[in-house]
Amino acid sequence: VIPSGSMERTLLVGDHLLMSRIGYDASVPFTKYHLRLWREPRRQQVIIFRAPIPGPDQDFIKRLIGMPGDVVEIHKGVVLVNGAPLAEPYRNGEPNPTDNYVAAETILAGAQATPQGQARIALAAALGDLPGWYDPASPEPSPTDYTTQQANQFLWLSQVDVPFMFAFRAELEFRAGGNPSFNTGVNYKYQLSRSIDYAEVQALYTAAGLNLDADLEALNHATRIAADPGALTYLSQNIIYDGQLSIPVLTMHTTGDGLVPVENERAYAKVVNEANDGGWLRKTFVHRAGHCAFSPAETITAMETLQLRLTTGKWSDLSPTDMNSEAAALGSEFNIIDDNGTEVPAAPAFELYRPLQFLRIYDAFSQ
Repeated sequence: VIPSGSMERTLLVGDHLLMSRIGYDASVPFTKYHLRLWREPRRQQVIIFRAPIPGPDQDFIKRLIGMPGDVVEIHKGVVLVNGAPLAEPYRNGEPNPTDNYVAAETILAGAQATPQGQARIALAAALGDLPGWYDPASPEPSPTDYTTQQANQFLWLSQVDVPFMFAFRAELEFRAGGNPSFNTGVNYKYQLSRSIDYAEVQALYTAAGLNLDADLEALNHATRIAADPGALTYLSQNIIYDGQLSIPVLTMHTTGDGLVPVENERAYAKVVNEANDGGWLRKTFVHRAGHCAFSPAETITAMETLQLRLTTGKWSDLSPTDMNSEAAALGSEFNIIDDNGTEVPAAPAFELYRPLQFLRIYDAFSQ
């Protein structure tokens, strides 16, 4: 009898199984020994076996995905066998995170190979306010260096965001009980007009000989996706901003964050103020690309600022000049960041910054 849901979609809790060992092994009567016979398990078979390590004397039922000599690994949420994504036809036609991820990466790479595709990638990036700055150790591209900005947006998508959007979100949908995302009522032309990347998209569309208005009209007239009500309720109860603070909160955000764009800070401050808890909140910004790409010195300085607020009951001066001085005083040992596994020097980079509006507000007050 199946006791757990680890094989769901193939085997359900309470299912009864009959097992045949014909050709695989033969037991020696009155012993625990087995003789290996002529048949071998095959990849993708469901097998029953005893635990290979000491423990409870019980049977395990699993699907065989790796054979002797295979290399099995998980990369960005995708199971790879000998470097290739694992095919999972037994999912009975249901959406497969691995297939979704591989398909999305393939489409994205194909688009990046042409100027027209690059322009449309920039449009998709702009609708999510994706920054045009990727490497924390590199300088920010100039405001009109649209080619470099688009290349960096491609890196954010291919290396970070596509895995989250097409593979990792399966775990969220499982917990929420369905799809919580929707685009009903969204006006893409209006959204783009408010994006920090609007000028980039216009320039790349012109260079590629594309009609931006035509693409926006196509988006606005495409079939819309509605959220599953139960899943949306789950997110509303567990994830969205409600702005209710009862303790001091100091946020710190890199301005070139492509996983959680810095515009989230403005959305969060908005709902905190609407909940009349703005006195608890202060925000700091670090001029750098990357998600949470802070140096230890910047982190220590922020923590000491918050500790002072807890001790004195008042927020101290949060001027970037003072915070940079405090961080620099910690020395070169702490003024470093990780750049692809290598520690590199990084000067303190606190700055005054005002994020643009968050493009699609969904919080306890605006839905």
